[in-house]
Amino acid sequence: MNELRAEAEQLLGDLPFESCDQYEAIQITSSQKDNANPTFEDKTFNEAGLRAFIDDSLLHPDTITLKLVRMHYHPRGGFKSSLSIFQHVWHSFGLDPYMIYMFHHNVPGFHQLSASPSSPLQQFYVNYKGHWLLWTYDPLNVSTNAILLSHRSPGGRASYPGFHARLKRYRTLVGHSLFLALATTLNQIVYVDSFLREQSNRVNEMEKHTGFSHFHIHKPRPQMEDAGAELARLSDLSRSAGSVLVGLADMIEHLHCSSTVVEAILNSSLIGDAQRVDIMTGSERDMKSIASVLGPQLKETFRHVEYIRERAKNHLTVVWFPPIHWINQLNSS
Repeated sequence: MNELRAEAEQLLGDLPFESCDQYEAIQITSSQKDNANPTFEDKTFNEAGLRAFIDDSLLHPDTITLKLVRMHYHPRGGFKSSLSIFQHVWHSFGLDPYMIYMFHHNVPGFHQLSASPSSPLQQFYVNYKGHWLLWTYDPLNVSTNAILLSHRSPGGRASYPGFHARLKRYRTLVGHSLFLALATTLNQIVYVDSFLREQSNRVNEMEKHTGFSHFHIHKPRPQMEDAGAELARLSDLSRSAGSVLVGLADMIEHLHCSSTVVEAILNSSLIGDAQRVDIMTGSERDMKSIASVLGPQLKETFRHVEYIRERAKNHLTVVWFPPIHWINQLNSS
C-alpha cells in the first residue's frame, strides 16, 4: 500500500497549479453533551488565513467539529490553488495520498480506504457529479476534516449550492463519520429525480410524434407533406433518443454510488469508538432512519431508469428502421 501511496503523490508534479486569492471553507461546531444547535459558519480566506484556519486544530473534549475546504479542480485544467497550500491542507487533514490517484483518474463511486495502523483516522472518498469529496474522521475526538474539489462541466448544473444547503440543514448529524456522504447523496438523489423527469418528458414527445407508443397508438398519424423536413425531424429524434440513453447510463452510475452510501450507513456502527455514546447513538439512529427511507426509493428509481430506457431504445429503433408506410410516404413526397 505504501508503494501505491508514493506513486499517487508523485502525480501532483504533473498537475498545473494556479495561485488563488480566495478560498472558501465551512466549519460546523457542536457540543457532545447537546448537539441540538450546531453552529454553521461560512468562511472566506486568503492563503495565509486558510493556513491559520487549518492549523487551528484545538480540540475540546466535549466538542464535535467539522472543517471543510473547497477548492476548484479539473482533470485537464488542474487546480486553482497553489501547490504549497494544497499540500498543507492535505497533510494537515491526514488524507491518504492514494486518494490523489483516485480523483486524478476520476475513480467513480464511494470508498472507505483502509486506515493506517499508526493512525485512528478513517478515510473516505466519494465522486459525484460536480465534485470529489475526500475526508478523514477521527472517532476519538469526533472530528471531520474534508476537502471538496469542485468542477463544473460546460452546460452542467452546479452541485455545490445544493450540497451546501444540505450540510446546513442536516448539521445535527455532524458527529457521524458518513455525514458528508449522506449530504452529498441527498443532493444527488434530487438531481437524478429531476433529470429522469426531464428524460421522461423527452421520450413522451418522441412517442407523440411517431405514434409508436402504447399511449399514442390509437391516434391518427398526420400526413407527411415535406419529406426533407420529416427526415430532418427523424434525425433529431435519433439524436435525442441517443442522448437520453447516455444520460440514463450516467444516472445508473450515480444511483450505484448512492446505494453504496446508503448500505454503508445502514451497516455503520459508531458505538464504542466515541467518547459520548449517547450522542453517537442519536446520530446513528437518525442516519439509519434516513437511509432506511432512501434504500427502497433508490431501488424503485433503478426500475424507473429501466422503464425510460426501454421506451428510448424502442424509439431509437423506430427512427433508424422506419416502417414501410413511412418510407412510401417519403418517397412519394
